[in-house]
Amino acid sequence: MTTTPEMSIVIVTPRRFAQVRKTVGFLADQSAASACELIIVAPSAEAVSDRRSDETATFSSTRVIEVGPIPDVDRASASGVRAAQAPIVGIVEDHAFPERDWARSILRAYAKHSPVAVGPIIRNANPATQLSWANLLLAYGEWTDPRNLGSACSLPLHNLTIRRDALLEYGDDLEAALGRGGSLMSDLQASGSLLHLESRARVAHVNPSRFHSTATLRFNAGRLYGSQRAKDDDWNWSRRSAYAAGSPLIPAVRLARLVAEHRDGPYAKRLPKTIGGLLFALGCDAAGQAVGYTRGSGESLAFLSTFEMGRRQHLCRRDAHILPA
Repeated sequence: MTTTPEMSIVIVTPRRFAQVRKTVGFLADQSAASACELIIVAPSAEAVSDRRSDETATFSSTRVIEVGPIPDVDRASASGVRAAQAPIVGIVEDHAFPERDWARSILRAYAKHSPVAVGPIIRNANPATQLSWANLLLAYGEWTDPRNLGSACSLPLHNLTIRRDALLEYGDDLEAALGRGGSLMSDLQASGSLLHLESRARVAHVNPSRFHSTATLRFNAGRLYGSQRAKDDDWNWSRRSAYAAGSPLIPAVRLARLVAEHRDGPYAKRLPKTIGGLLFALGCDAAGQAVGYTRGSGESLAFLSTFEMGRRQHLCRRDAHILPA
């Protein structure tokens, strides 16, 4: 066991320890677990009293940070960051399963390349359905290819590791930076910070596989994107209307781009089997963008902020066994 941890791993549970038990099991099994401290952000210590001591015994230490009711897991992770003791912080979702050498590979990447942030390769933890693949490729497509290694233009905001001092610079604005629609990645890009994608650090991610969940997720993500794009570039009403009218073309354009990006990748053979799911998800996204261009974001941000509160409810019956009830 090391006295001072090399990495602090933050995980948030809005309810009980049972909600993060499976992910914590993967983290506890890390080959470098003894170099990491585990920080559990929870409503209260009582809320995670169902945790057994042996479940977290391999970490250098385990602490529970009590924050009261948690309406937004992304923003709640800021409390874990402030409590972290290590120079590197990893924020892991409760529906993400890091492979055994994830932590060791992350730490080696920091030691060798001195980046500000390191991201993992994202794999599919529930690969049985088209909708799961569609959601994975739309959310994490550019980070699914293990042949990618080295400097990156951007990294996935979820399941990201980053130097703690870079996060603490936000001060009281840290919650907003880590929340849905936050500026963390754009700020890192604007500052010219070195971002590293580590192909030997891999995380299996559980993706929505229900029709209703996919439809509402993609519609609201599209609406928020369309609204923000029009607002940032100060579009007039004529341009907003023109883009809304052209939104039916978005699925074809984005599908062609996805096929081109993954034609020679590890999922080249998977793409033809996922076309239906991609078209459905892209159609929902396009409809959302049209509304966002003309009517603004509405309640999309609030919806997306709570979408991560319980991934199991967004899984079809075939996938329900993957996460605990």
